[in-house]
Amino acid sequence: PLMRFCAQAATPGGCSGDGTSYGLSFLRVAESAGTPIVDGYVAPPLPSVVQIDALHISTIALTIWCTLHLGAAHFLPPYVRAAIRLLSLSGQLTLDGAHLVLPARRLPPHRGSLADFLRGLASEYTVNLLQNAGAVLGKSSLLKLPRVPLRIGTTAVSYVTDSIGLVAGEAASL
Repeated sequence: PLMRFCAQAATPGGCSGDGTSYGLSFLRVAESAGTPIVDGYVAPPLPSVVQIDALHISTIALTIWCTLHLGAAHFLPPYVRAAIRLLSLSGQLTLDGAHLVLPARRLPPHRGSLADFLRGLASEYTVNLLQNAGAVLGKSSLLKLPRVPLRIGTTAVSYVTDSIGLVAGEAASL
């Protein structure tokens, strides 16, 4: 009621309705006279508070295996999905034993909302996640296209050396 009263008192045309005066008409004020301002008032719920005096997070070491089907990855923008599809030569992104290591952290004291705490925690680890992105993507299917010439080269070299070994073996058996 108090906020509504303040909002009405501050709007143009509150008394006459023609936009030339501010406030409430005498009739409106007289109607509310003698009525406690807190009638019908419901206090808003108190926000949750998280208080952390000391927090130490040990080193986190993860090994990740997963397959992300790009057709179901609607959270990624279309151009990112197209780039992944092009680089991986398939419709999925696969992580095969990618190692992710996040260093130990000692967090400063915190008193506030859980959302603020989690936002601060995420900002603490963002740089480390970006630093590890290369190592994680190195174990992914994302780099299949750049590996194709290398695989062709190693297959060709392997074929040539096997052929030479076979010819040498046949020549030695004569």
